[in-house]
Amino acid sequence: MLSTLPLLKHLELHTECAIDLVDGFRWESVSHDLVTLNFYFIVHLDNVEQTLDSFRTCYWLTEKRWFVAYKRRRFFSIPYFGKTSVSMGFRRHVFSTAINDQICFDHVTALESSASTAHINHYFPNVRTLKLNDVCHFKTISSIVPLNQITHLILSYWITNWTMISDCIEQIPSLHTLSVMNNSSELLECKQSIYFKQIKTLHIDAQWPLNVIDRIEELGRYFPSVEYLHATSYCSSIFVRMIDGFKHLSNGSFMFTRVSEIQRKDWSVKPEWAIYGARRLRVGKFTCHFSEPYIYVWIDEQPPQSSWLLYWYQRRDYLLVRLKLKLQALQNYADNLFNCFMLNKLCNAIVCQ
Repeated sequence: MLSTLPLLKHLELHTECAIDLVDGFRWESVSHDLVTLNFYFIVHLDNVEQTLDSFRTCYWLTEKRWFVAYKRRRFFSIPYFGKTSVSMGFRRHVFSTAINDQICFDHVTALESSASTAHINHYFPNVRTLKLNDVCHFKTISSIVPLNQITHLILSYWITNWTMISDCIEQIPSLHTLSVMNNSSELLECKQSIYFKQIKTLHIDAQWPLNVIDRIEELGRYFPSVEYLHATSYCSSIFVRMIDGFKHLSNGSFMFTRVSEIQRKDWSVKPEWAIYGARRLRVGKFTCHFSEPYIYVWIDEQPPQSSWLLYWYQRRDYLLVRLKLKLQALQNYADNLFNCFMLNKLCNAIVCQ
């Protein structure tokens, strides 16, 4: 088939196939003109090493530098179909034609690390997302990944020293996205002045104690440059305070851990009710969308000419829809009452007969 496509330079295949298609010698005879060849075959091999030997010729390893691996009925090109996200404890491909593991390490863009695995002697030069499962010394981490290239840092452990986190982040100049998966509320108890000015995108997944809810707006002081916010909570008032606290917020996605039936009905009609009361939204344009369990908000910093009219229009719409729902409920109640009356009258008529 390839002989009929003389101009073909790049080929990628995904298919379930027979064993005879997994033959390095056959592919060698038809792939000389290809610049790239990547395949992902679903196939069962009884003699894996014998099959791999056909892909270990000078043509594959030296001339083309095309490498393959086999794992659990999957025969695939590496690093093209290799993992881009790994943990430090991952195991190398048992069946592979790669000369060493570095070809796979170079393909990794997201790494998960912990103190127990940070001593492993591997280097991942292209990691952009780093997840830390416990406290790690950044001096150790810098021997594993290039800190100056990290753009997204995920902290999934219980943070007890936010000052140390601030000092560490200053060592990551390209960082613009921070995910805090645990006790974000502890930051509000910090007595020192800490600022994360380089963070543009913030992910917060935390439980908010009642004693800090009124202070959530202060988060905007610690993260003065945040434009994109992703947060999780059970309470809409928390999201309202976040919208008011992050002065440069333009895009927010808020996940509710629980949504009542009344909220589901109301927000499906008017999603902005989920964030009703946010002061910032009274003086600017915004768009809201509800897709359970998320509320998405897009904020335009440019205020309309009559911002106070926008507020009263929103208030009017809110009251009108609430009134409509109340009338529908009363109508249903009246219909049920009328049906009961007619049924009772019919029963009396039958009894009288």
